[in-house]
Amino acid sequence: MSELKERLSRVVGVWEGTYSSVTPDGDLIERYRSRQETSLDGDVWRERITYFRDEQEPQTYDFTGRFSGGMLLFEDDDISGDTYFAGEDILVLPYTWKSRPHEQVVETVILATASHKARVWQVFDRGELVRVMIIKEHLVIGD
Repeated sequence: MSELKERLSRVVGVWEGTYSSVTPDGDLIERYRSRQETSLDGDVWRERITYFRDEQEPQTYDFTGRFSGGMLLFEDDDISGDTYFAGEDILVLPYTWKSRPHEQVVETVILATASHKARVWQVFDRGELVRVMIIKEHLVIGD
């Protein structure tokens, strides 16, 4: 098992949390609850993320990545990107939404403890920072 795959196996399970979207100046845009289900099957990594916004139907997105050459690569219908560790407990995922190729996201995941993690998205539109997403999550069902 590759080091990346072994380390990512620590976040397999079901995570619930809160997304807070802010402007680059720190003003709150919106806040909503989430549920992230992650699994690892051989060389395939799967994520299902459901967003729960007030007075809206839940939105669910499925993402699939594959391990290749020690990297986790995302190349599915929605995003294109790769994943790597930038320290013992910090994961970095730069990616682009295929429906918005002018927008780039750099996601940083901090694995604080076995049951708590935080994620931060820096969202750039044509090279300009337009939004920051702060995500606080806790494990509700482990693998």
